[in-house]
Amino acid sequence: MELALAARGLAAYLPVFATVRKWSDRFKKLVVPLFPGYIFCRFDASSRVQVLKTPGVISIVSTGQTPTPVPDAQVEAVQKMLASGSPVEPCAYLKEGERVRIEEGPMAGVEGILLEVRDACRLVVAIELFQRSVSVQIHRESVVPVRG
Repeated sequence: MELALAARGLAAYLPVFATVRKWSDRFKKLVVPLFPGYIFCRFDASSRVQVLKTPGVISIVSTGQTPTPVPDAQVEAVQKMLASGSPVEPCAYLKEGERVRIEEGPMAGVEGILLEVRDACRLVVAIELFQRSVSVQIHRESVVPVRG
């Protein structure tokens, strides 16, 4: 679908991650979408019909009849997380928790929710519009609380 949108002159982004899945007789490494069923696409509202006519597109995330954009900062945070080289995986959407910002390293400036899982710290970035989240393992020392 990403290529079909690009062929129409639209900027599309499908974030993916590597995972290992167990089949009945073996384990297989796969690259799968980070947000199954969603693809990011930058377009003007007047191009809505062009997007909807793309094979594989079912609908556009909207409020009423108006497409609702995902904030650029959230998309950029996902891109930085994937480019960091740290293991990235989807996780449950969270609304509560301490909001933090990474101060140094390849993910500097990324804000999210601090979460502790199995004695490891993870940063969770929520794509609020989809009610989906992505987490990445971090060092607790690299984050500071976000005030206000």
